[in-house]
Amino acid sequence: MTLNVERGFITYDDGPPWTGVHELSKEIEDQWRQERKEVHFFLYDLINRKQTLLETIDDPSWFFQPKWISGIELQYTMPSGEKKTYTIQ
Repeated sequence: MTLNVERGFITYDDGPPWTGVHELSKEIEDQWRQERKEVHFFLYDLINRKQTLLETIDDPSWFFQPKWISGIELQYTMPSGEKKTYTIQ
């Protein structure tokens, strides 16, 4: 999760939970892969309570590496290595 204090936005995904135990996390990720579960990456506006879906992927181990590069621009990385930028309207 990444917070934009200036605008009141956070990022999050609905991927598998963090367990703190590598073996257990790997087991859960493998189960998600077998079940072909998708991971959704969101931007949430805390002030207006609006959710925006940014991406959907099938890799439960992926972390998007979100980073605010300005007050209105969010940069994140796709599993392919491609960097994307989302601009708040």
